[in-house]
Amino acid sequence: MTGGQNGIELVDLEAGYGRAAVLHGISVAFDAKSVSVVLGPNGAGKTTLIRSICGAIPAQGSLSVFGEPVNRRRWTPQGMLGLGVAVVPSGRGTFRDLSVDDNLMAGGSLLGRREARTEADRWYDQFPILAERRGQRAGLLSGGEQQILAIARALMPKPRFLLLDEPSLGLAPVVVERVYDVLSTLKETGSFGMLIVEQSVANAAAISEMAYLLDGGQLVKSGPAAEIVEDEEVKRVYLG
Repeated sequence: MTGGQNGIELVDLEAGYGRAAVLHGISVAFDAKSVSVVLGPNGAGKTTLIRSICGAIPAQGSLSVFGEPVNRRRWTPQGMLGLGVAVVPSGRGTFRDLSVDDNLMAGGSLLGRREARTEADRWYDQFPILAERRGQRAGLLSGGEQQILAIARALMPKPRFLLLDEPSLGLAPVVVERVYDVLSTLKETGSFGMLIVEQSVANAAAISEMAYLLDGGQLVKSGPAAEIVEDEEVKRVYLG
């Protein structure tokens, strides 16, 4: 599991909450430029995986980002962002009382003011709906618009790898399609890798090269996404 193409590599990752262990010895490498999806039933440990990678919860084991081992001091949300790993958390991840523009500028806080302004304008060009709402409070946006804002906000510091925790959560099917259209467009740029944790299997698999199946906090199967989601045993036992 070594090589220059690895964006994020985990070896014997263990994590949980207090004394409750959730992940049990996860070893996996996610490609630097590809889209990968983590699937599994409720309680499998998918969100815990995202939170442990980005440093939101303590974890044991080792983590490398683009071939660079990450020490404990840097294994924090701010440290990971500095290494080029950004996250779109479950539940949107925006400041609801701030305007769309203020949300984007907050996302670019690691950049200089002028560079952040340039990046914000870039994402307004990419997502015209945000440009139309730039002065509006984020909490007044629709669920889909908030999710698009959360994605744009995570992209503001120009990450090399993007983690997305259930981007379809709580959205109507037609809105989910819209969000995945956005992710598909971002994939086409080829400028960063993505790891998506998702319950909306078909949408996520459609834009992913690889799929990883978690159950009981362990990696039980991996392979090309198209094959994993069509595997009859996987569908019956793990994906309902």
